[in-house]
Amino acid sequence: MLTLGVLGFSPIERNLIGSICKLSELRGRSKKAPIRITYRMIIWSEDEPEADIFLVDADQDDVLQQWLLIRERFSSKPVILVNREVRETDKVGEYLLKRNRLGSFLLKLMDEIVERHLHQNFASIIEPRSIRSLVKTKQCLVIDDSQLMRTHMRLILREYNLDVDLSEDAETALEMLKIKQFDIIFLDIVLPEMDGYKACRLMKANPKTNHTPVVMLTSKRSPFNKIHGALVGCDHYLTKPVDPVKVYKILQEYALVEELDLR
Repeated sequence: MLTLGVLGFSPIERNLIGSICKLSELRGRSKKAPIRITYRMIIWSEDEPEADIFLVDADQDDVLQQWLLIRERFSSKPVILVNREVRETDKVGEYLLKRNRLGSFLLKLMDEIVERHLHQNFASIIEPRSIRSLVKTKQCLVIDDSQLMRTHMRLILREYNLDVDLSEDAETALEMLKIKQFDIIFLDIVLPEMDGYKACRLMKANPKTNHTPVVMLTSKRSPFNKIHGALVGCDHYLTKPVDPVKVYKILQEYALVEELDLR
């Protein structure tokens, strides 16, 4: 396992980065997974041990200055600088990542960094394998009015080689279902105009979609919501923030992923 030393970032972004690392741990437990690299996030400070890769919030001036002060001490370590506008760099071991791509590209970038720079030093940790698809491509639809939530779900689902379509409202999603078939649908309850309950009821009343699993997403934990969801025909219920392990178990139930060893 490699450590990702994080400097800066908002609490929401740190949760996202932590989820990405958690996904890598799940991938590493799979007996059939093509990649054995796993990452553990640490909020880096002077008291923390040296990280294998650094992730720096370059939009925060104080954080960037902190990194510049310690950069020479860790000159042999790769660093990913995250900012809104990606700049050019010619510094060896320095990588730039645009902020709006943090969720969808961070894991891929870390894997590339390991392949380029770290594999010689960490041969005992990493089990090299040729990259292949985990499963045959399946189709899934995520319906949520939160861009952050859509990005988070897409990150989780793409880790299992699923094709992911996104919609921010139920009306658009129902139109999408008329022209495309999905293997699973993740549906937020609180949506503009038509809510998730009504959308789920319409999906289950339609012969073309009534056999498609519908997983309802909500930040509310009341038993009433689960009962209401069951009444309109939803197949599963997940509370936010969504746990990637629970998503995996649902995907496994419908044979959309390979089995992982979670012991």
